Amino acid sequence: MDKKQTYRNMALIHYKHLSGLIDDYTKNIHTLEKQQEIIAYTFSTLACIVAYAENYLDKNSNSIKACKYAYNMLKHDASVVKFIEFKGGFAFPIEFPVEFPVFEVKWEFQNFECKHSDQKDAFKKLFDKKTVIETLEPIINIIDTGENNNETESNN
Repeated sequence: MDKKQTYRNMALIHYKHLSGLIDDYTKNIHTLEKQQEIIAYTFSTLACIVAYAENYLDKNSNSIKACKYAYNMLKHDASVVKFIEFKGGFAFPIEFPVEFPVFEVKWEFQNFECKHSDQKDAFKKLFDKKTVIETLEPIINIIDTGENNNETESNN
């Protein structure tokens, strides 16, 4: 197996595990332990994406710049990943229709010192207040298929 295939496989494996963790969290398991596991796998998935991108993708792509900013932020502060519960549920006496809470795992911009303001701008534009999965999935699809699309094209 060559280096490109190894990087590809690592990114896909980490993303698949991250996606499963987030799915479990949003549907069933809302624990601090699960949150910590999601943060760890978000970090490792970003590390794999950045390693692949450094060698095989357009480094001027806004999506890759946003990933680099997220990766660097997570090195210093996990608060860039937010665990959000939209209130719902029910109270007694129960009234119908019953609304149940919705859980999401989203990015939240943190203004860290950064040598590369273009990475910060890309993060704010493409990732801030969006779910982790919706932002990483297009990049993972490109890594998986080897095909590029408009979302990861260069700004040039």
